Amino acid sequence: MLKRTAAIAVSSMALALPVGTAAPATAETSAAHDLYVYGHSWTTGYGMSDPSQAYPNLVAADRGETLHNRGYNGPMVHQVADYVLGDSAGTWRTGTAGDVLFQAVSNTARDLGVDSLALTTTRNALRAMVATVSASRRIEDSDHSHGYHGTWHTQRLSGASGGAMHVTTRNNSYVQFRAVGGEYLVLRGVSGTGITVRLGDRTAHHTVTRIRTGHRVHPSYGRSGIALLYRVPSRMAGHTIRLTKESGSGRFMFDARLPQKRHPDEVVLVKEPYLLDYSISTAHPNGDDHVMDVFNAVLDQVGAEFPHTVVVDPNSRGWDKQTMLFPHSTHPNEVGSRFLADLVDQALRSAQAG
Repeated sequence: MLKRTAAIAVSSMALALPVGTAAPATAETSAAHDLYVYGHSWTTGYGMSDPSQAYPNLVAADRGETLHNRGYNGPMVHQVADYVLGDSAGTWRTGTAGDVLFQAVSNTARDLGVDSLALTTTRNALRAMVATVSASRRIEDSDHSHGYHGTWHTQRLSGASGGAMHVTTRNNSYVQFRAVGGEYLVLRGVSGTGITVRLGDRTAHHTVTRIRTGHRVHPSYGRSGIALLYRVPSRMAGHTIRLTKESGSGRFMFDARLPQKRHPDEVVLVKEPYLLDYSISTAHPNGDDHVMDVFNAVLDQVGAEFPHTVVVDPNSRGWDKQTMLFPHSTHPNEVGSRFLADLVDQALRSAQAG
């Protein structure tokens, strides 16, 4: 099924993850007929004698687009999110134009299985990816519009937006700013270390919500700080917002704000196709079709949040794991690659026509 999602008002906190690096505020302009790809080895053509037959290459060729393939072999979903958000060669630069494709969930699903923290991590990693490529600009933690009160210090982190973030361990320390409205706040959380952040609307004189950063990060994903996104309601545009570390012994990490474009380019989320034998992989030997279904459902949840996102489901459109994978492999052959390319091309044509 090709699913064009609808917008939903979001006012809850979620997480992404860091392992890439952060994005400078400088803008980079490109043509709207570019295709940017982030993901795991299926996007790189791993196992093919001719990597140009990888399905993203076929999509770009079919559509006459310039391909910028930033996929690489073996990443977990939070690592792809960090690569998009972080400060590296593959970082997404605001001002870039073009369609974006993500396929990044399989390795996480096959490593961790159906686990609530693994699913939460996946959902928020995907949210971080889409929010980053859909941002009109980045307002870094160091921006002059942010007023810090209490005890804060700057901490370098490769996965943080801009390469660094503001950190405090002192309760009642806060950061204050005037909201754009509808922007995503990028905070960070650490596995097992919970704090409570109070988001207050100083203009309306009330507490909007309390953001609890603990118990939202899978322990396998390290302790350096995984991105947690909260979307400021659009009705709060122009209001003075205060984020206060209310309680907890951990760190309050404030990374960036991501105002969203009015008319962002299309984003494609590709669900993970079923495999014939999940145990063949020595790196990611677990999983089954049910695990894939559960993780693929997370893409629908994320897609529903962003109206410009298209979710592509190969399994419901005729994916055949008997004939579309290399023998004794967990990667698509030329037939499978062609099949995926056609689905993505159809999805983009349908979305851009509508």
